Amino acid sequence: MKQLFKKDLDRVIAALPVPVLHLLVNQRVYLAGGLIRNVVARENEKTDIDLFGLEYMDSLDAGHILASQYANLGVEMEFYETENAVSLIPAEDDEDTKPVQLVHRWPLDTAEKIVAHFDFTVCAAVVWWDPLNKFWKSQVHDDFYTDIQEQHLVYIGSEEPGGSLLRAFKYSRKGYTIHADSIAAIVDDLNALAVKRGKGAPEPIIELLREVDPIPEYRRESASPRDEVTENEFPF
Repeated sequence: MKQLFKKDLDRVIAALPVPVLHLLVNQRVYLAGGLIRNVVARENEKTDIDLFGLEYMDSLDAGHILASQYANLGVEMEFYETENAVSLIPAEDDEDTKPVQLVHRWPLDTAEKIVAHFDFTVCAAVVWWDPLNKFWKSQVHDDFYTDIQEQHLVYIGSEEPGGSLLRAFKYSRKGYTIHADSIAAIVDDLNALAVKRGKGAPEPIIELLREVDPIPEYRRESASPRDEVTENEFPF
């Protein structure tokens, strides 16, 4: 697995509020997903702070501690609990305060599991504190930087492909392009999920899509290797 460039890792850490930094340093908690992409791509929009690694009860405890620490800073956070996560949402419309989600639904307790969990390469990134060596560490998908630079939305799998399809629309509004193979893979996963749930066995959609777009402009399986983005070349 690749890592964030040092300058980007520093910028991600600088973007985190003090209560979240304290939690990351004091517990085995991982920062992952959209906030990292947002900082690296300089998208400058409000996004959630997604944290992984804690089970349900530990997430509850950490959520209450975070809410208290935010309150000490004069920020009121409303506490929400769902089957997926414990969430802290700013009580007032505050552009400077990001919502925090402590995701406990999946047992993702290593960086490798977390990177593999994400559905698109551009959000498959994780940052955590190494308590033994006393420094920040990171992992990203091998195509994380290339796909951000080229604004390609590449699907790499999901347990909830319906959510990925909806997220694809969100990313398209940001300027990302998703090509036929990724769309087909999402729909195939939806079909497989339908079969698993006993709702019939629809045939794969990939051939139907290729009738419309027989030679996708961009393919993950392309025989020609893609150029690797280096730290000095990355434009952001």
